[in-house]
Amino acid sequence: MVDLSFAGPFALARDECVSSIEGSPTSKKGGVYLWTVRTSRGELVSYVGQTGRRFATRMREHLVSLLGGMYPIYDSNRLRLGEKDIIWPGCDTRGGIPGFEEYVSRLDELAGKLARYVKLIRFWAAPLEADRRVRERVEAAIIEHLRTQPPPAGELLGSDLRCRPRKRSEPVILLRCRAAGILGMPAELKV
Repeated sequence: MVDLSFAGPFALARDECVSSIEGSPTSKKGGVYLWTVRTSRGELVSYVGQTGRRFATRMREHLVSLLGGMYPIYDSNRLRLGEKDIIWPGCDTRGGIPGFEEYVSRLDELAGKLARYVKLIRFWAAPLEADRRVRERVEAAIIEHLRTQPPPAGELLGSDLRCRPRKRSEPVILLRCRAAGILGMPAELKV
């Protein structure tokens, strides 16, 4: 059995309403994490990830990629309504970095929108001392569960999220999950 208890919300960048992960004891651990957006429809998950490194380290990496144009940027006003409206698709890193020059040329236009988007993202962390394969299975089970939930849960998840679910040859693990206030999160899952 695996018990996950999500702490948060934390901010990717310091915010007056939400604390940064940096000062939290959780920052020094690894496990499974969620990116959420507080919307008019509730707290919605937009990303699920896992890391064996410190949460603080992984969130810094995400922030650098986001600020560097590698990740999509969404309109923060629409996200607050629980709707996705992409304003930058992210640079394609396969075979080089096509799109990076365009990102830099549009940076004046995108900078304010990017700052508002970064401030909107909330981060929840569930420490999990387990090997990478177990973390991947937990991540995949949460993604698959959220994708099957009625709206609005799962609506902000990217369709391109890659995950590695349990193989038939792997034993089933029962996952108990505590994620108060996050729409669509399960109390229990088979991983």
